[in-house]
Formats: sequence, C-alpha cells, structure tokens
Amino acid sequence: MPRARLFFLFLLCAHALAVAAERDVRVITIGVTFYTTPLRETVGRVPESPHARALVEGLREKGWIDGRNARLVWRSAAEHPQGVAGTIDDLLRIPVDILVVSGNDFAIESARRMPSLPVVLASSDFPVENGLVASLARPGANITGLSNWVGGGMNVKRLALLKEAAPRITRVAVLFNSIPPGGQPFSAEMLQASRSMGISVLHAPVDRLEELETAVAKAIAMGADAMFVADYPFAFKRAHQQKLAELCDRYKLPAIHSASNAVDQGAMMSYGPDVVENYRRSAYFVDRILRGTKPGDIPLEEPARLEIGVNLKAARQIGLELPRSILTQATRVIK
Repeated sequence: MPRARLFFLFLLCAHALAVAAERDVRVITIGVTFYTTPLRETVGRVPESPHARALVEGLREKGWIDGRNARLVWRSAAEHPQGVAGTIDDLLRIPVDILVVSGNDFAIESARRMPSLPVVLASSDFPVENGLVASLARPGANITGLSNWVGGGMNVKRLALLKEAAPRITRVAVLFNSIPPGGQPFSAEMLQASRSMGISVLHAPVDRLEELETAVAKAIAMGADAMFVADYPFAFKRAHQQKLAELCDRYKLPAIHSASNAVDQGAMMSYGPDVVENYRRSAYFVDRILRGTKPGDIPLEEPARLEIGVNLKAARQIGLELPRSILTQATRVIK
C-alpha cells in the first residue's frame, strides 16, 4: 500500500478517535447569577459585561471552555419575575453542576433548595455573620469563594479618603442596612478614627431603595454634610447607586461608596474590592471543586485588590475640586 494512502488512513483514524473522545467528554453546566446585569451583556465568546468576561477568561485559563467542556448558563434576578428565588429555581431545574453567585441571597436560596449543590461566592458581604459559612478558613458548608469584607480598617480608610477629598466636612451620615450585620460600620476602630478626624458619625439606616430618599433627608436634617455608603446589599445595585448619586448632586453632598462600580453610576468616589477581579478569581474555586475538592475544605479569600475610584464630573457638580493627593492614589478616574 502506498505511503500516502497509509498516511491518509492514519489521519482519518486519528480524527475519528478525536471526535469520539470529544463526544465522550462530560460537559459541566455552570450557573452564574447577577442581581442587575442585563443578560444581553453576557452573550458571546467575549461578553460585554466586564464581570462575565472576567469569569469566562478565568475559566478558560483553567481549561474550562464554554461550548466545549463547559456550558455557562447566565441568569439575572432583575430580569426574572420572581427575582432571586425564581432565578435559583430556574437554574436548579436545568440542572446545573455548580453555581457562581454575586451576593448572599443567591447562596441562601440555593442552600435552602439544594444544600448539596456547590456554590462559589464571587462577591459576598459578611458570609460568616450571615451564617453562610462557619468561618473563612474552614467554611464547613458547600459554599466557598470570596468575601468583600477585609476588616474595620477598610472603613477607616474610606472615611479618611472622604475627609481628604472634602476637608471641611464634620458630620458624616453612614448609610447601612439596619438588619444584622449592618452595624458593622460602627466599630470602635472607625468611631475612634472619626473622632481623630474631627468627624461626627450619624446613623442612616436604609433597607429598601424606596427608603433611600427619606434616609438622606433625615440625615441632612441632623446636619449631615457628607455621605458614607457602607457594605450592604443595596450598595452594589445600580439603581441604588444612581439614585444616591442624584440625591448627592441635589443636596451638594460629597460621598464615598463601598462598591467600586458606583463611580460608573455617577458617585463621586469609591473604595472597595475590585469585583471584576473577584469574578476572574472565582474560576480558581470552580476549577478546584470540579477537580474533586469539597467546597467546605477550600478557605474563603479576601479580595486580592482594593481600588479607589473617582468621578471628576460628579465632584464638579457639587462644587468640589478633588485634591491632587486623591487623584494620585486613584486606580480609576472618570472624567
């Protein structure tokens, strides 16, 4: 038999074996949830959403490729009639092998319905205090991932940045969730730091978006001349950020947010975890779980990167010129 023909038969057999092997590869279904990201921003090989894109790229680096050995199913609570609960129900009906979620609510709903399903927290607030895990080092449940909270020093830094940006402020209203663990911002460390800065800290609890305008009005009535948005669920929602930016503009209040993406929605300044990078890092947890490690044996991590964001337009609209010392520290500047 001629060599050329033998070589052709060899290639044909190799191709057939490759196709058969590919057919036998189990496709892992990964469910991904968002609070507000539109689903249209999650489609395609390069999603428009930076969070979705970071996760896709992180998974690809670990060898999990959408459309080959993985199937990513995206859901947004903002586009589901039953919100968070309905979103989780949808994914469980598919079903999915693992969940990547933003926020505690998705993890809580998943644990109620299917405690055995592995869950990776791409972004979470106080997972220990909320009872999601036993501890960061030893989660003990079927949940692992990243916690946005890196200790009271983060709030001290936020307050210091706000004072540096607007040196004349003396009474700062802290917007927080009155439902535990919403009292976290008022640690002894933060209160001591506020006194050393010549700042009085006012309580401004808010549990729903509809309460935001009233909470700000009450804070102003108490003499607030600046706003501090603590780590709580609504702080990370676009509608909340946009509404608060509008209120701060109306009342000429400098403000700092815990959510790094708030400056994209018109906030003056933010200091917090780089949540986009969190989504990329989530791929590490997904990979370890899919390769056999129990979620409860994988310690939760704190964010690898904290970023300072400033919105120069928002500052100008309230008559504030941000000092150069702030601009040189900023990792993101919106003009």
